[in-house]
Amino acid sequence: GPVHRLRIQLQQRATVFSLAGVTLTQPHLPEPSNRAIPAAPATARQVTFDLGPEGWTGVDQLTHPPGQGYVSVMRQGRSLPIAASPSKSPASPFSGDWPTLFGGNGARIRCHVRAPSEGGRVQLELFAGDIAQWACEAEQRFGPDWTEASVSLRYDWSDADAIAAGWHPSPAAFSWSETVANVGKVVIVPAASGALHSFDLDDIQVSGLAD
Repeated sequence: GPVHRLRIQLQQRATVFSLAGVTLTQPHLPEPSNRAIPAAPATARQVTFDLGPEGWTGVDQLTHPPGQGYVSVMRQGRSLPIAASPSKSPASPFSGDWPTLFGGNGARIRCHVRAPSEGGRVQLELFAGDIAQWACEAEQRFGPDWTEASVSLRYDWSDADAIAAGWHPSPAAFSWSETVANVGKVVIVPAASGALHSFDLDDIQVSGLAD
């Protein structure tokens, strides 16, 4: 029968998982180009909770105290209280391809937290969609006073780079590059060391970093 030749061209950060029913004339993909790609202008997006929970949820309970511009997250028993954003846009301003969404060469995630008592560090997690996550503990800890916690990242890290910078993948996590290109849920939770039963959360911001 006739022979048809197809050329497959991948967009940046795309991944080929499998091909079936074809014979590859060139089984090896070319090396990725090292040409620097200009970063988009850095921008920022924020969730303030001034008018309500803005789609954020807790595993057990997340409430928006009347007249207050923050949310309270609670969980009974030994499990950690978890605050999670919606996993899709436009419900969440943080969902999407972060290099395009926030620009720059990386991003900083900030939030304000407080808790009834001293606790462990603030842990921030980025999910690919709502499937699996990379997590990083901020230097800041939970306590009775409002505290700003923050972590930073670069889009061009390899998995090894991200791990060296303090980010850690779950067993089912996608690669770092796939995760930052497909961010869904953003989760804030106390670290396992110094666990808490509840905490308050306010003013979450993600901003692109030009450097």
